[in-house]
Amino acid sequence: MTEQQPAARRAGAVAYAAQGLCFAALVTRIPTVQTTFSLDDGELALLLGLVPIVAGVGSIVAGFALSRVGSRAVLRVLGPLTPIALVCVGLSTTMPTLVASLALIGFALGAVDAAMNAHASAVELTYRRSLMGSFFAVFSLAGIAGAALAAVAAGTSIGLAAFLALIAVVVIPVQLIVGPRLLKGRVEVTGKVDDVSPEHPSHDRIRVPWKPIVVIGIALTCVYIADSAASNWSAVYLTGRRDSRRGCPAHRPRAVPRLGPAGIRPARPRGGTDHPAGLHRRRAA
Repeated sequence: MTEQQPAARRAGAVAYAAQGLCFAALVTRIPTVQTTFSLDDGELALLLGLVPIVAGVGSIVAGFALSRVGSRAVLRVLGPLTPIALVCVGLSTTMPTLVASLALIGFALGAVDAAMNAHASAVELTYRRSLMGSFFAVFSLAGIAGAALAAVAAGTSIGLAAFLALIAVVVIPVQLIVGPRLLKGRVEVTGKVDDVSPEHPSHDRIRVPWKPIVVIGIALTCVYIADSAASNWSAVYLTGRRDSRRGCPAHRPRAVPRLGPAGIRPARPRGGTDHPAGLHRRRAA
């Protein structure tokens, strides 16, 4: 094992942690956004549907960048974009700025998801054993922490903008610190790192079986949208009064329902459904 491997693994884990923390912090505070802008369920559904759609665009753009500059460069540039977009959502005061901020965070989530999974796949190859599950575990644990923090903040006088800004203040410096430790270069299937062109993966032409990939991609896209809809609506659903017809109390503690995303998080590993890198299989030596 080289000295670079553990450092790259830890740096990759930070990317997963940052993404999970930011995503859960936003999702858990969706009811606040709905109340602030007086959105009905239909308007909120349209806004939330925008995020996974733009995320798909972000993943495609990141894919092109990954083939040219590698996952390290993409993560170092786009990684901080997610917490920055969070702050933009918190500072939004008009509908156009909110739409633009949600589009930005959707793009950031999709692009960073693609880059961090590509990096995790490369790290896994250098270790010559399965590591993807550990990265997904970090994402889930960070998501639980983010949802819990958001739930606590929702029961205090801390505003949405201040809370999301605090998340960004913590996350961005850590991302910048670990950025140089991300794995650079092209990783062969054998686990060897090509240091001849450290910033540029192989430009060799590879025959890609597009037909089965497109079919799987369409299926995963549908799963991703459904999965995102369930996550985005969880806090809104639990905060509302949809159980009142069944005799449930109409008034509930504000912070408790917002813990819904934290409950969903352990059973929702990112690579199992909406991340193609979760399907990665290491070729036998």
